[in-house]
Amino acid sequence: MMEYRLDNGKKLFIKGSRFQVDIDKDGNTHIKPMNPDSYIVDSNRVEDIFGNFDKPAISPEPSPVVSFSEIQSQKDKVDEKMAEGMRYFSEFVDTWKINFRVENAEQPDRTKLMNEIMSYHSGAIMKFIKHCGGLTHAIFAVSEDDDINDKDDRMHNRLLAENIAQVSSILFPPISELLEYPFKI
Repeated sequence: MMEYRLDNGKKLFIKGSRFQVDIDKDGNTHIKPMNPDSYIVDSNRVEDIFGNFDKPAISPEPSPVVSFSEIQSQKDKVDEKMAEGMRYFSEFVDTWKINFRVENAEQPDRTKLMNEIMSYHSGAIMKFIKHCGGLTHAIFAVSEDDDINDKDDRMHNRLLAENIAQVSSILFPPISELLEYPFKI
């Protein structure tokens, strides 16, 4: 969806690909609906609200010029943040897995682990989890020996993700929101 601020102060939201956008030699932008009668906004036709689309309505705002080296620098920063998130999430999961679902065995202090790692590295970890597509997929990404096609590995990592989500729902809710639903075992 694209959003434009019109000269008259109103905002125009364009969703879909059924508009023709032209820029004339003076830099004015012209937006024409391909089928004007099919676009309804607030029970009115688009032209009734925003006027004739043959007249320039969008305020021209020049785009900033960005060099390739600036783009590459930004990409490198994102890659560094992703690698940092993967590293810390991997340490987090490795510690969480210790004696997971093993009765009568000494368990790590998972509450303390969650509080410590999220206090310092939550941004990078959240970016990594989102990049992977969710909590369970992120666990597979950092678990080298696990195969996402193996039913036992899928079950184990899903239970691990659910346990992390359960604890984080109280201590750090944004992680619990990244648990994938549904997830086929």
